[in-house]
Amino acid sequence: MLITALTVSFASARRTDEGTFEIGGSAMIDSESFYGTEIALDLNAGLYIETGTLVGGFLAISDNDFVTTVSGGAMGKYHFLDDGRTPFSPYVGAEIGGVYATTDADDATALVVGGKLGFDFFLTENVALDVSANLRLATDDVYSDEEGLTNTDITLTAGLAFFF
Repeated sequence: MLITALTVSFASARRTDEGTFEIGGSAMIDSESFYGTEIALDLNAGLYIETGTLVGGFLAISDNDFVTTVSGGAMGKYHFLDDGRTPFSPYVGAEIGGVYATTDADDATALVVGGKLGFDFFLTENVALDVSANLRLATDDVYSDEEGLTNTDITLTAGLAFFF
């Protein structure tokens, strides 16, 4: 009985229609990363300019014992295979912007381009669990890894998205 009620709710969702705003993000704290405690925050906001197509901006902040990065810029997202009748809505996304990184020894600024593949799982008509695999490439070494700094950042994120 409960599953039937949820199915009816999902079927009436108008979640990625033209004119809908989306605000979303994720936060992560890892106390045992390679460089000590790592904190990451990813935020995005945008407007669906046509059904299934979002344009907007992003802000990403991360900090560990080695490097702090702040990046932001423009982003887009396209939902495919989204019929509005199921809670799953897969998407591809892209972003372009800038990143600033600072360590004890040096500061760096770089251009960043990125891509993502993910899905929104609609919990209600206006709230979705957003899960994505993300790749960001920078023109300079600004992201931390086991060997120091690199120009590549690969992450898996899960967060919430709100539609209104």
